[in-house]
Amino acid sequence: MSSPNYGPRAGLAASSSADTDGDTIPDSCDNCASDANGSQEDSDGDGLGDACDACPNDYENDLDGDGVCDDVDACVDISNLTLENYIATSSRTESACQTLTATDYEVSGTGNVTFIAGERIILRDGFRVSAGGKFTAALGVP
Repeated sequence: MSSPNYGPRAGLAASSSADTDGDTIPDSCDNCASDANGSQEDSDGDGLGDACDACPNDYENDLDGDGVCDDVDACVDISNLTLENYIATSSRTESACQTLTATDYEVSGTGNVTFIAGERIILRDGFRVSAGGKFTAALGVP
């Protein structure tokens, strides 16, 4: 009969007495060896202790990589968007769940660009619309 598996660290023997964070849990069995967490809490069950988990209530740990944990992200599969060094020469729509930032972005005379973002649109240095180009911006979840 095999032993039950209680997570990614289950069954590991304490082969070393090293305890980098001083929480009395040997590093070889510690789910967060760099931060003290004697209770070994792992609220989302992802194998990373809450003490060092940037998203302790999000098993996927920010699936879209936008810096917002999925448990509080309005759009878990659409990240924030940064557009840089681009020249739009035709019709296009750029969408971001929360923030869309454009730097060194040009809408040429033949371009027709729409930006849509859930919370904010940031136009930084180098954003320009050439004569004849069209630019529209709207806030609302894409």
